[in-house]
Amino acid sequence: MVFVWVAMVGVASGEVAYGGGVAICIAMEKSGLVFTDVEYFLRYDADPETTGWDARRAARRDHDAKYGGKPYCRGSASNLTKGGRFVVIKGGRTRDALGGSYTRWALGFGSTPEVALDDALKVLGARDRSWDESQHGYSVVERGTF
Repeated sequence: MVFVWVAMVGVASGEVAYGGGVAICIAMEKSGLVFTDVEYFLRYDADPETTGWDARRAARRDHDAKYGGKPYCRGSASNLTKGGRFVVIKGGRTRDALGGSYTRWALGFGSTPEVALDDALKVLGARDRSWDESQHGYSVVERGTF
């Protein structure tokens, strides 16, 4: 069973406005010869004093409270000074080459929902080199604004 923890982040102080941030850390475990995603930890906030790095640190703390090892983490860029949109997608490929259970999630972000989805699709392709959109597809798990 997969539980998704979503919480708001509010850290950092200073004079610079960042437009908020979003980040994901994904726990993975060995499944046959490959690693599969087992749970993700998403953090986001639209607070102008919050950055993608702040969100990433919070998501990593959430991961580390439950799992050991090193997660896959990704946070939003600091160039989105007026905030942005994010989307989490799940690849449709459910089996690895040996038939073992397989899951991949990806976080995308950008100035519009379309840019965020395009970014997520590129990240999913990079995380799973065998994934093909026309063959395997994907599903949107969640989306939002930061």
